[in-house]
Amino acid sequence: MEGNKKLSWSIGLLFQVALIGLAQVIAYFFLKKNLIATLINEKIINNLGTGLIIGISLFAAVYLSYRYIPPLGRWSRRVILPLLKNIDPKFLMAMGILAGLSEELLFRGALQPIIGIGLASLLFGFVHYLGNKDLLLYGVIASAMGLVMGTAFSYTGEILVPVAAHSVYNFLVITALSKGIFD
Repeated sequence: MEGNKKLSWSIGLLFQVALIGLAQVIAYFFLKKNLIATLINEKIINNLGTGLIIGISLFAAVYLSYRYIPPLGRWSRRVILPLLKNIDPKFLMAMGILAGLSEELLFRGALQPIIGIGLASLLFGFVHYLGNKDLLLYGVIASAMGLVMGTAFSYTGEILVPVAAHSVYNFLVITALSKGIFD
């Protein structure tokens, strides 16, 4: 991995860890709740299984969309793949799983109960867009996925469900990208 990319991705990992802290602070002050403690409970197997099914389903939907809607496939090859090129897949896996944890704790666990599913999903999409016109479509897709994750959280009341779904989705996408499945 090139020096600048390695530094950027290392900062990205630290940012994901900071998001966990931010989510915990927001949840503590506004919801009077310890988010980290809510991850593990007597429903852990059911929650992980539900998250696994949702994550696989999201991956399948995205894969089929990119495969059968040519503009999406071209956009992915032009915009997304270059961002991930020449980065150690193990590092990407760690980043993807950590992002699933940190982003879901923040957007679903801490923010959604305060601002609602719709606004939390739009904000989730916006941070994936970050004002880069090339990433606008990515932001829209992330908002839609945020709605799915938010609905899963609302329906189950368990933060581990969207955390597992997001982490599984990231794992599958990164595996597919590293194997050239989206090429």
